[in-house]
Amino acid sequence: LLVLRNCEWLFKDNALLNFAIPFNAKQTIISPKILLLAGLLHDIGKGLGGNHSTKGAVIAKRFCEDHSLSATDAETVAWLVENHLIMSE
Repeated sequence: LLVLRNCEWLFKDNALLNFAIPFNAKQTIISPKILLLAGLLHDIGKGLGGNHSTKGAVIAKRFCEDHSLSATDAETVAWLVENHLIMSE
């Protein structure tokens, strides 16, 4: 829920004016709903053993396909889930 709150904050007007890197990143986000979905699913692979990001990406992609998201959106969500730990760096 904290991730979703932060995603919501990201899209508030002028929320990032004093933070250059996230402000510039925000400008490249085409679909906030895809970011929110990836945020919701980012740890879905935890508890399955091994790399939870890789396992979560597979689950997230399947979820997107099962819910009729486009192939592009499914790939984007899967990529975001798989790489979410890198983004915190």
